[in-house]
Amino acid sequence: DPALFRRVIDENPQIHFVLAFQWGEPLMHPNFFELVRYAKDRGVSTMITSNGTYLTPENRRKLLECGLTRITFSVDGDAETHRAIRNYDLDTLARDVRTFIAERNAAGSPLKIDVSMVVDAATEHALPTFEAEWHGVVDRVQRIPRLVAEKRTLPCRELWRGSLVVLWDGRV
Repeated sequence: DPALFRRVIDENPQIHFVLAFQWGEPLMHPNFFELVRYAKDRGVSTMITSNGTYLTPENRRKLLECGLTRITFSVDGDAETHRAIRNYDLDTLARDVRTFIAERNAAGSPLKIDVSMVVDAATEHALPTFEAEWHGVVDRVQRIPRLVAEKRTLPCRELWRGSLVVLWDGRV
């Protein structure tokens, strides 16, 4: 709900950045670009994770204009596992991300562009290729261990970073 998003931003001036629309494709939200701009205009940095399926030329342009701070694209193993997990072609994603990087560079935009892979039994075989393909191309290459239902051994760092995670359904 856009009103809820604005209220959370307005009522929490200590927030430094928002990881918006986590656990859902943010570019599907009809007010996405407007809400990112709202946060940016209030001094709040915004970061998103995307599967890249909505990385159209128009959305790439809007991403460069809305004030987004960082976008991370999810890569799930090799072409076969990515297709199985995302039902989307990895070569298309790679082409679109590289095009987006070129457009960002040409525009002189400060937007950071990253890739990440959730590492588990289905994807770990592709980790060396993933890192070799993206290192030096994007701003950051991340390996993220799959979440497991076990007792935490380290405290959650997000509580101390001034961040806020808003899930696709508005839960904070």
